[in-house]
Amino acid sequence: LSFSCAAAEPLTLARALELAEKNNPRLAVAAAQTDAARAGILTARAYPNPEAVLDAGRQRARDVDARSGGVYVFGLAQPIDLPSVRDPRIRAAEAGLEGSTFALQESRLALRASVRLGFYEVIRRNAEAVLAADNQRLLEDIRRRIAVRVDVGEAPKLELTRADAEARNAANATASARLRVTEAQAQLRALIGLPVTGMGEVVGQLDPPPPLPDLQRLRTDVLERYPALAQSRAEIRRAEARLETERALRTPQPTVRAGVGQD
Repeated sequence: LSFSCAAAEPLTLARALELAEKNNPRLAVAAAQTDAARAGILTARAYPNPEAVLDAGRQRARDVDARSGGVYVFGLAQPIDLPSVRDPRIRAAEAGLEGSTFALQESRLALRASVRLGFYEVIRRNAEAVLAADNQRLLEDIRRRIAVRVDVGEAPKLELTRADAEARNAANATASARLRVTEAQAQLRALIGLPVTGMGEVVGQLDPPPPLPDLQRLRTDVLERYPALAQSRAEIRRAEARLETERALRTPQPTVRAGVGQD
C-alpha cells in the first residue's frame, strides 16, 4: 500500500539530495550572493577612472588691447588610489567572498539536513498510514463478524454499536494518516523543487546511526569547522578592513590634474 504520487521513477534519498542541490531556490540565492562577492573583489581592485574636462565659451573685450572670441579649456584629472585606502578595501572584499562561501556551505548543510528529515518523515508517515489501513480492515472484519452474531441472536446489539464506533474511529485514523502523508510529501516536494505530479514513490530505509566521537572532540571540531562560525569570523575581518578604509579616507586623497587653455 502506497500513498505517493504516481511517477515513472521512485524517489531515493540520493536522488532527493541531487534534486535539492539543483532546484532549491534558497541555495541558488546563496550561490548568487557568492558570485556577487566575487565580483566585489574585481570592483575593489579596479583603479578610479580619469576625468576629462572640456569648457567652452566666449569672451568680450573690455580693453582696447583685448580681443573678443572663443575660449576653450581642456583638462584631464586622475585620482590617486593610495595604498592606505586600496589595500584594506581589497581585504574587505576578499573577506566578504570568504563569508559568502561559508554562508553557501551553511545553506547546503541545512538543506541536506532538511531533505533527509523530510525524506524519512515521508517514509514514517507512509508506514503509519499502512498500519492505520491494516487496523481499519481488521476492525471492519470484526464488525462484520459481530453483525452476523447479532443477526442470529448470539450477541446483543450493544456489541455491534461498539464495533461500529471502533470501525469509524479506525477510518478516521486512516484518513488522518493519509493527510499526514500528503503534508510530508508536500514539504519534501518544496525542498527538492518538484511539481505536484513530479514526485514518485519515496523508497528507502533508515540507516543505522554512525558512531559519535568524544564530546570534547566534537565540540572542538564544531567550533573550528562549522560554516556559520567561520562566516562570523570572516565578517569580523571584513568589518575591521572597512573600518581601516574609513580611517584612511580621513587623509585627503590626491588628484593629478593637467589642462590646456586657449583664448
